Amino acid sequence: MSRGEAAATSRYPGNGGRGRLRLMQLIDPNHPFFRAAWRRWLTAILPIAWSGVEFFALHSPIWAVIFLLLGAYAFWVLVIKGPDAA
Repeated sequence: MSRGEAAATSRYPGNGGRGRLRLMQLIDPNHPFFRAAWRRWLTAILPIAWSGVEFFALHSPIWAVIFLLLGAYAFWVLVIKGPDAA
């Protein structure tokens, strides 16, 4: 494993210590903060709305794309995939 791969992976604690590696999550939908659905939606919608402000009001398309992609990722993880059913 290269140095870059080691930085992008972590040990998964829930597998009995067998050392299986998985990619780290930027947003954990199972965190107690995201238990309420409105927080998941707000976390996903705000960056997307801000991308519109960046593009139309501030005329900064690079930042608009960055916020749009971050919002799309948050929407995918928090709203579409959602937390694990417990």
